[in-house]
Amino acid sequence: MIEVKEINYESFGKCVCITNGKIEAYVTIDFGPRIIRCGFVGGENFMKEDKGPTIEHYLGEDCMFKENKFYIRGGHRFWISPEAMPRTYYPDNEPVAYEKTAKKEAFL
Repeated sequence: MIEVKEINYESFGKCVCITNGKIEAYVTIDFGPRIIRCGFVGGENFMKEDKGPTIEHYLGEDCMFKENKFYIRGGHRFWISPEAMPRTYYPDNEPVAYEKTAKKEAFL
């Protein structure tokens, strides 16, 4: 059985915890989305966590984005391929809108 619930996780704020009781993943929703934790329940996190955030890159005054800074936070940032400016370089500093939906049955 998969459980999905909102939690507060350390300095990363609100996250969605997805677990099957053996492994778990935390996805940030105060910013992101970014997988900030993945590991066995109660075990070591396989992802790097920066408790920061620290400034990674200043994009300049003429930046086309609302906020002109990227932050190093760790985890895994969701990315779109192929890379193309500006869509794949948009800073993930804003809150994430999400909703839980009903499970769909898979068919073979």
